[in-house]
Amino acid sequence: MERERWKNEKRQVDDASLSGLKGEAGFTYLELVIAMSVLLILLPALFFITRTFMSEIKGLDGKERLVMESMAFSGYIHQELKQGSHFRMDNGSLYFQLPNGDTVCYRHQKRRVIRSVRAQGETAFKGNTILLQDVYYIAFVPDPVGVGMKIGMQNWNASLDWSTYVAGRVRTSDEAE
Repeated sequence: MERERWKNEKRQVDDASLSGLKGEAGFTYLELVIAMSVLLILLPALFFITRTFMSEIKGLDGKERLVMESMAFSGYIHQELKQGSHFRMDNGSLYFQLPNGDTVCYRHQKRRVIRSVRAQGETAFKGNTILLQDVYYIAFVPDPVGVGMKIGMQNWNASLDWSTYVAGRVRTSDEAE
């Protein structure tokens, strides 16, 4: 008897919990297919847009880095070349004299522009300073009064080509004598 009563109560509870769901329809197969189709169309488009956006951001960042490096190099080299005189080329390297008699050499080696100095009275260049990196091309074009430069830079995400001209030190009448 106890067992009969328990079965009846259980049936009543099951019927009550299912009666609230009988009016609910849920997703039909057609709705599910449409939702999945829309998802399959939108996911590749979203991936493509995100990938394009990220590559554009990387390109802008790479270009900005090259511009900043070139500006720093340009400022430094302008200051030094303005003091220089006797500009000449040898094996693709630029040599010039500073007012104190030191000789400066700028050379392109392993995608870098390297500066070395030979003090007055010495025979060897000492000290190497890396002035610019990511350089795939540099051409120095000296003339009697200054130096023109054409520089190509490239990193993983961008490239930059630029040129500049710096006039050297003007000789005074005291130096000519």
